[in-house]
Amino acid sequence: MDEDEIMDIVEEVGGDGSVRGSCGVIDQNTCLDYIGSIWTTEQMTLNCQGAGVFSAETCPYSEVGGCKTGGGTIVETIVWSYLSPEEAGYQAKSCNALTGASWVMPDDVFLQ
Repeated sequence: MDEDEIMDIVEEVGGDGSVRGSCGVIDQNTCLDYIGSIWTTEQMTLNCQGAGVFSAETCPYSEVGGCKTGGGTIVETIVWSYLSPEEAGYQAKSCNALTGASWVMPDDVFLQ
């Protein structure tokens, strides 16, 4: 894959912004919402397999927020956290330190 092909993936809008499915990882206190257009049922099922429980529904939204990656691209996801606010604060700092990631609250994402 050359640089132009990679930029096409990054620049392409991920769809209408609605959640296509989710992967609940109970032992990690997280749930992953699949949003980008690359996430077909087959892709989501394979990605979640062995890590959690796939669902065609959205994750239950967290009061402490989640880490959004690939925003506005075909690979957009949000990993919601269900830890205490203090523990989630550490996750938020880690998330915001990643290129292309940002800590979001449900209202920031779905009430735009």
